[in-house]
Amino acid sequence: AEALYTFSSEGRYELVVLDTPPARNALDFLDAPSRLSRFLDERILNLFLPGSARRTGLWKKATELIGSIFTRVFGPEFYEEIQEFLGAFSGMFGPMRMHSEAVRALLCSRDAAFLLVTSPEQAALAEAEYFRDKILSMGLPFAGFVLNRSWARTDGLASPDAIEVTAEMPNPTRQGLKKLQALASTERGRVERDRALLEELRAHLPRGGIAVAAPYMGEAIEDLRGLAAFSLGIAEVT
Repeated sequence: AEALYTFSSEGRYELVVLDTPPARNALDFLDAPSRLSRFLDERILNLFLPGSARRTGLWKKATELIGSIFTRVFGPEFYEEIQEFLGAFSGMFGPMRMHSEAVRALLCSRDAAFLLVTSPEQAALAEAEYFRDKILSMGLPFAGFVLNRSWARTDGLASPDAIEVTAEMPNPTRQGLKKLQALASTERGRVERDRALLEELRAHLPRGGIAVAAPYMGEAIEDLRGLAAFSLGIAEVT
């Protein structure tokens, strides 16, 4: 969150892309600025800081109660270490709280957009829909889906069915074409499945949202040529 604040506020970049942890941890990360801001509230931190003798009334009793509970549960040495730590870093908590509040405001603003990356697996799709609902319930701007490692593309390749099999062809060639037709039928099934999934995702989009299919490349993208092929594949099925 602190790095995101730095990159988004220093004015050096037009676009900042944040790749969150997997879905099971991403919600905790997205809620972290709010939780951090609440934790760094000076009124709460003052309950743990030394100096309770100078306080009066209810505030003093609350501080003493917290101190006695922590001392009984964790021991006096542990509680003293907590007080020393918070006392040493208390001067940093104000700016950290301001930054966390700024990150929370950024994530909720029109300058941010959340894209959910999912795969054709049914479990992943169900998780993506759940994650979308949680994003919307947190008041964050959901922008759309990316169907990753998808077959919803054909690259303009001709089907083996378009190749005319003639009697003049050698027998190995005819047998090879039959095998290619079987493989092509399997691939067409994947294409139809993923295109149907893409349409299903589009049906769950908010107004102005997008759903795109990132192509299945068969291997990791490690150079500009692979990146160019990847971008062309997205353009075909956007």
